[in-house]
Amino acid sequence: MVKNFRFEVISNSAGRYRVATLHHDDFLFECGQYINLFSQTRKKIPLSIASSPLYLPKIKLIYRPEPSNPDSLLLEKLLSQKTVDGTSPQGLVKYPQDDKNLVLICKGTGISQASSITEHCELTSTPREVLLIWNTDETLEAHVKDSPETWFPSIDQIVSNHQGLQNYLETQRNTLNNAHCIITGVPDFVFTVHD
Repeated sequence: MVKNFRFEVISNSAGRYRVATLHHDDFLFECGQYINLFSQTRKKIPLSIASSPLYLPKIKLIYRPEPSNPDSLLLEKLLSQKTVDGTSPQGLVKYPQDDKNLVLICKGTGISQASSITEHCELTSTPREVLLIWNTDETLEAHVKDSPETWFPSIDQIVSNHQGLQNYLETQRNTLNNAHCIITGVPDFVFTVHD
């Protein structure tokens, strides 16, 4: 059952990409989950949680205001307030409890889910290897200026298009052997596969 929460907005850093920090004492979540934030008209805006559950009672949200995207502008307005209404966590992602290697393939806002998972790996000092791949539909040259590496330095590889991803994965067979593979995208698109 989805519950509603009123989060305190602790900070909302300025910059091209924004990192908002929210707080609520009774909120719990798992790596890779997302919440919906509500506008004053009760419009839902989904955002993946970008921090480890060990960061609680605070949570981090990463987003980028874009003039051509009304939801991102609304989100910017919401997160400039002292409080914001949102839901309990949603999504069925389960952080792997064993020590097998982990491959994260991210696209778009899926970087937030990857951020949650990699931060959790670091905070729990897991011995597993984590391979983080950012996939883009743009050419690598066009993507460099908008690279998430400027604010998320643990990306191992940026690939352009499906063929680029497939070629890179072929070179990583040792890391991929018996690894968990999590593919992330928009907040309600997260799949976990193990092969």
